[in-house]
Amino acid sequence: MLEIDTGAILARSPQLALVDELAHTNIPGSDREKRYQDVELILGAGIDVYSTLNIQHLESLNDLVHKISGVVVRERVPDRLLDDADEVIVIDITPETLQERLQEGKIYAPDKINQALQNFFKRQNLVALRELALREVANNIEENSRHDQQTNHCAIHERVLVCISTYPNSIQLLRRGGRIASQMNGRLFVLFVAPTNQFLSKLEALHVETCQHLTQEFEGEFILQESDDVVGAIAQVAVNYRITQIVLGESRRSRWYPSSINLGR
Repeated sequence: MLEIDTGAILARSPQLALVDELAHTNIPGSDREKRYQDVELILGAGIDVYSTLNIQHLESLNDLVHKISGVVVRERVPDRLLDDADEVIVIDITPETLQERLQEGKIYAPDKINQALQNFFKRQNLVALRELALREVANNIEENSRHDQQTNHCAIHERVLVCISTYPNSIQLLRRGGRIASQMNGRLFVLFVAPTNQFLSKLEALHVETCQHLTQEFEGEFILQESDDVVGAIAQVAVNYRITQIVLGESRRSRWYPSSINLGR
């Protein structure tokens, strides 16, 4: 594969450059290690770029892709490139069509086709990656609409917020929220509201840390908020993160957790 001649592109200064395989690793001795770094340089010169990217090459999805396929993808690009893109177009084809293209030699050399079909290009992998790509674009659309001036924002995916405390039953509550998010193909958020100017005991701090690790296992986002107004903190997080469902445990009185919580939607 010929490497991109970034210097020539900059010297010619076209309005638009077409650069394939954004996640490609340049050959040793190149000025930059990754092709996306060349693209960033071109963009910095005021030149528009059209490029291509497979979903498995996004940095934030690396662990999930490994779970799906058993393959650790080495060539990855930062998510900021997708976030900064003016437009994202999904080239959506069925797994069967993709396998046909592979067998016809349109993706890999003939000596690599059978190995690819038995590994990364297995049908179950392609089905999961296709869904992942569609969800990623849906998230991108939703994120863009968040910045619109319209007051009413419509969430595409369910966003589940689990509100935990220092009580041991928070573990069960978190697992329940994780199952709900998984069943609905939604995103999981876990909130712990810590009292201001008060220190947690060693046991309480260990419990919160356990909840944080468990949130990571569910591929959720852990939110730590300092406030003495628990209800207000929950309500604010629900608005900021566009939460569609809130999971609360049974109310118990403590030194900082209120006896009841009522949230209006």
